[in-house]
Amino acid sequence: MKKVLFGIFASAFIFVSCDSKPTLESYFVENQENKDFIFVDISPQMLGLDKSKLTVEQSKALNQFEKVNVLAFKKSAANDSLYAVEKTKVQELLKDKKYEQLMRFGSGKAGAVVKALADGDKVDEFVLFGYESENGFALVRILGTDMTADSFTALLSLMQQGNLNLDQLKPLQAFVK
Repeated sequence: MKKVLFGIFASAFIFVSCDSKPTLESYFVENQENKDFIFVDISPQMLGLDKSKLTVEQSKALNQFEKVNVLAFKKSAANDSLYAVEKTKVQELLKDKKYEQLMRFGSGKAGAVVKALADGDKVDEFVLFGYESENGFALVRILGTDMTADSFTALLSLMQQGNLNLDQLKPLQAFVK
């Protein structure tokens, strides 16, 4: 009887934990080694900030911030049809109701959307997706713990002020050329 109950429990656990629904996180993992994509991971240490010179608000924002993941698809003549497929995949992933849309702008050839994965006012992930039909698209995940809109703004300001280690961003240089 114990073996039967254990078998049922194990089967139920496997069935429940094997959710085949794709996620934004799984999309990043699947494509970070793909030759058509450029992947960069930015940690708080890479910002090169002097923490002793930060305001209380900036320190709080930095403490809430964990990392930024950037996944960019550089469009070329060789991967033109793949661009449309991958862009559609990302757009479908971002339709998930768990993401709250904060902003959208653009036209048919270029556009951007900002979304958040939030529980009330506390945000654990901001997602930025921008595309330009001539060049490709970029997908950015800003991950943290209990971030707010104010901490997001402070974080963007810190990124501009920081002494970012540009060697870590070399893969993205090919994207902007």
